[in-house]
Amino acid sequence: MDTTKDRETSELLRAKAERFMENYYRTFDANPADVANLYGEESFLGFGPRGGEKIEGKEAIVAKITSLMRRHRIDSIRWVPFVAANAGSSTVMVYGYFLPDGEQDWFMFHQVR
Repeated sequence: MDTTKDRETSELLRAKAERFMENYYRTFDANPADVANLYGEESFLGFGPRGGEKIEGKEAIVAKITSLMRRHRIDSIRWVPFVAANAGSSTVMVYGYFLPDGEQDWFMFHQVR
């Protein structure tokens, strides 16, 4: 096993994951509706305790998140590379908080892409 190559691939995937999430939140901050292009009709959002409310499709997801997230802060971005058939891809997890309009308390969130 070539660990140097594995490390380089791992670093490239990490950088790609971080760039994607930075772009997502930069886009969201500039014009939240523009993140619709980053979702597909097969996408879904679990919202509420234990993801109890399931929201499906990009338009419904964007409507929900833009109605809630006016301010956010990211605590961490983690990623897990795919292996074999999906080499060069990864799952990205973002953990943070959002502050809805009219609220004083921050709510935790996590996003997986």
